[in-house]
Amino acid sequence: MHDELELLVGSGTAPMQAIVAATSRAAELLGLADQIGVVKPGYLADLLVVRGDPASSITATRSVAGHQIRPDRLHGKTPPCLRPVSECNRCCQNSGPDS
Repeated sequence: MHDELELLVGSGTAPMQAIVAATSRAAELLGLADQIGVVKPGYLADLLVVRGDPASSITATRSVAGHQIRPDRLHGKTPPCLRPVSECNRCCQNSGPDS
């Protein structure tokens, strides 16, 4: 993902346009815009929390501070696992729909 975003920006795409291309625009092209591609209640989402501002420097996506990978829907509340990657052990390994 990081390489592809950097290639898009390197070819002249603005960082925010590259992020949109990888998220909401990709969802539209897949015909899934009503399920994925944005972070809002009712949509499927994996979250990547980065240090820095990828909208101004796309290389900030390489500095991962935490993540949430859970295949259920967000319900407008605090994600069940949003912690530094270094602290992430069993919670993310056991985050399927039956957890």
